[in-house]
Amino acid sequence: MGQDHQVFGTQAEKTNLVTCLANGLYGYAWARYHLSGMKTLEEVEADVRMLPLEKQEELRDWLENLLEDQLELTDEFKAKIDRGERDIQEGRVQIRKP
Repeated sequence: MGQDHQVFGTQAEKTNLVTCLANGLYGYAWARYHLSGMKTLEEVEADVRMLPLEKQEELRDWLENLLEDQLELTDEFKAKIDRGERDIQEGRVQIRKP
């Protein structure tokens, strides 16, 4: 019951669900979305394709940051960073110009 309350917080939302269900396929889609709380990956992909390019780029940047934040900083990766910093300090670097 607690979850139902979260999904349909107001009487208007409950009434809207009943109305949409009575209206057939649109109602089914609305109910599926609101009852599940999530869209399918295919639905999200379709929504993204409808965005203007600028908004798609903003979304890409946001998603890259989200994924980067979830990466684990392992001891092995930390050791590689330390090695790279020592190489720079000791002059063992190559500068490549495009």
